[in-house]
Amino acid sequence: MDKALNNYLRQHRRNAPLTQTELAALLGLECRSSVSRLEWSVTRPSLEIALACHFVFDAPIEELFPGPYADSLKQVIDRATILSADRRERITRPVEVRDIDQIEHLIVRLNTRR
Repeated sequence: MDKALNNYLRQHRRNAPLTQTELAALLGLECRSSVSRLEWSVTRPSLEIALACHFVFDAPIEELFPGPYADSLKQVIDRATILSADRRERITRPVEVRDIDQIEHLIVRLNTRR
């Protein structure tokens, strides 16, 4: 697939098969238009909605919402990289090197998820 969709909620809903109204009820949303906005990436799912979709479709969140998942992953990696560089500049004790190594290990681990 050349270009990943921001989310695959519509495909999962249709495979279920559920209507937008039925999915809205399962997710605790007031109307089907809320599901439509999620499907068309007009709105991003809250953590509660993303978890509910995971339970309804028995699919990983990163499979249901690859766009927001990739965005969040990149943001955490970028923040960890900045944190590591900032901490490395202020090393005053050997124990702090171990702390920086932990942050850098996190960066490596998260980069394998890309």
